[in-house]
Amino acid sequence: MTSVKHLQTDLRRSQFKEGGIMRGYKAFNRDMTCTMGRGVFQYEVGKTYEEEGYAQSRAKGFHFCLTLENVYKFYPKDSIVCEIEALGDIEGDGLAYATNKIRIVKEIVK
Repeated sequence: MTSVKHLQTDLRRSQFKEGGIMRGYKAFNRDMTCTMGRGVFQYEVGKTYEEEGYAQSRAKGFHFCLTLENVYKFYPKDSIVCEIEALGDIEGDGLAYATNKIRIVKEIVK
């Protein structure tokens, strides 16, 4: 079961799907990489990634935002942006979220 901590009242319930999946957006460098923990992580569209343990917004896990506007607060406008599904535990602060399991659904901005 997906747990959502610190759920802000301004979150749109339409971001949730049956089964506890939260949809959002994740930005990447032009080579579909981004930093994760102490290194760089390579992503591919259509794949699911999982990290052991809990997620912590802005500290641990796969990070994402619920809106494109918020994505661009963290990444430049020329970034690759994909629609994602957060499938695991989710923690966030209303601006950025983290999950320990993420599916990269499709590329929406090149």
